[in-house]
Amino acid sequence: MTSEALVRRYDKSFMLFDSNGNGYVEEADMKRLQGQIFAIFGESPTSQRGADIVRLWDDYWQALLTTAAVDASGRISPQQWREAYGRLASDQASYNRVFTPLATAVFRLVDTDNDDKVGPAEWRSFQESLGNGDAAETSFQHMDTNHNGYLTVEELLAAVHEHLTNPDPDVGGGWLLGEV
Repeated sequence: MTSEALVRRYDKSFMLFDSNGNGYVEEADMKRLQGQIFAIFGESPTSQRGADIVRLWDDYWQALLTTAAVDASGRISPQQWREAYGRLASDQASYNRVFTPLATAVFRLVDTDNDDKVGPAEWRSFQESLGNGDAAETSFQHMDTNHNGYLTVEELLAAVHEHLTNPDPDVGGGWLLGEV
C-alpha cells in the first residue's frame, strides 16, 4: 500500500505532466513538457545533450506505459500513474534504469553554467518549465540539505529518490515539486 504522502507526490507530478488537463498523461503531454524544458534552457533536441535527454525521456515514457499496462489508447490515468510510479520506484533495478539517468541528464541541462551546481535561479527556471515556478524557492530550500546555496547532482538524486520512495511527509526530497 502506498502512503498518503507518496500518493500526494505522485498526484502532483501527474498534474504537472497532464499539460492539457484532460485527466490523462499522454505522449503529447510528455512531448509538450519536454519542449518547454528545452525552450527555457535554450537546448535543441538535436544537440548531443538534447538527444540524450530525448532518448532518456522516451525510455521513461515507455517504462511508465509498460508498468502501467496501458491499453492501445496510450493514455495513463491518475490511478495507473500512481501504480506505475510506485512499482518503478520500489524496484531498485527499474529505478536505476529509469529515474537515475534521467534525473542526472536533467541536472546537467539545468546547470546552465556547467559548474556542477544548480543555484536558485537555475532551479527556478526548471520549476517554471514544469509550470511550477511558485514552488521553486521552497523546494530549493528543502532540497539544499547542506544549506550551501546550491544543489549538487548527488543532492538532486537523493531528493528524487526520497520524493518517489520515502513515505515521510516531511523529508526534504518530498519537496521536489513543492508542497503537496
